[in-house]
Amino acid sequence: MSEPLNKWLSCCYRTPCRYIQFRVIDIQEQCVPNEEIKSFISSSLAFERFDPSFIQDMVRELGWESIAEEIIESNSEDLSSFHKGDIGEMFFSVILREFHNYTIPVPKLRSKMITAQSQPRTDILALKIDQNNTITEVCYFEVKLRTTSDNYSATDSYLQLMDAFNSRTPSIIKFVASRLYELNDPLCDNFFSYLTQRRISGDIDNFQIGLCYEKENWDEKVLENLEDTEIELPNLTTQILQIENLRALLNDIFNDSNEKKVSNHK
Repeated sequence: MSEPLNKWLSCCYRTPCRYIQFRVIDIQEQCVPNEEIKSFISSSLAFERFDPSFIQDMVRELGWESIAEEIIESNSEDLSSFHKGDIGEMFFSVILREFHNYTIPVPKLRSKMITAQSQPRTDILALKIDQNNTITEVCYFEVKLRTTSDNYSATDSYLQLMDAFNSRTPSIIKFVASRLYELNDPLCDNFFSYLTQRRISGDIDNFQIGLCYEKENWDEKVLENLEDTEIELPNLTTQILQIENLRALLNDIFNDSNEKKVSNHK
């Protein structure tokens, strides 16, 4: 696990948990983010936008001067033009990888060339893969980031996940399958095998909601409203990330990301 992340956050299942229809994972800050942690977050955001090996190859083949300006410009969006959901996706992508040992085969934001571009409805598709490259678990993950009060974010996320659950071929599945095929990814054949099996049985599927909140605006009513919903999804888990001064942290992240050099992402 990354040392800055391990310093910053702790992650554990809530026990005992008074909710019957889903499990809860609490993610708590252990310290105020320092410059090392902020730099880690900025680098994680850059990773969601660019494959580090791509940047390294471009630097090696074309040289710094020929690509630096383009790379920095493409990362220079401010909070007014960058969707909050994108930041939430980045946070939970890191959490899924680092805390829960998931693989995210296709980071969705890398294909998002402009902020208004249409994307698959489900935010993240994460996999667990064994040593034989067999897919043992598929996680459909919906994210909500809130800097103000919203007691229905979990309920709204659940309804979006239900769309994927009820769809024969959810848009996120078509998106990931297409990208794996185009890239001739070694995982492609096994992913297509999963698609075939999914039509018969979805027994390796699970569904998760990731809620990232300004700490002072978190209210347990969010989960109470979800519990009051008639849950039809199997294996539903809700992860709650509470961050103090979230809005200020987001501004710091973007200021750092806009100034970061390519060499930091090698």
